[in-house]
Amino acid sequence: MPVIATAAATAAAEATAAASAAAKAAFGYNRANYMFDQGLRFARFNTGYSMAMAQTSQYREDISDLTELTVTKADTYHTVGTICFVLNFQLIMAGRLG
Repeated sequence: MPVIATAAATAAAEATAAASAAAKAAFGYNRANYMFDQGLRFARFNTGYSMAMAQTSQYREDISDLTELTVTKADTYHTVGTICFVLNFQLIMAGRLG
């Protein structure tokens, strides 16, 4: 009976060693892929963050442009309104221009 027990123990030890080697190879393979993916994931994160900052900058630029457009229109209306006011004032008060 001791010969069979020794053979079974040897077979179990060989199976354990084979499983251990397979697990180590699988861990090394997956670790290499994981480490490679971490670099790509970080690059993708930085790219997305940079794009979000650029988009926010574009929104701010758009708001600035719209504000500038509104102010320019208001300045034009004020100039035209002032000219009309002065002309009307001259016509009402003096009855003539010049």
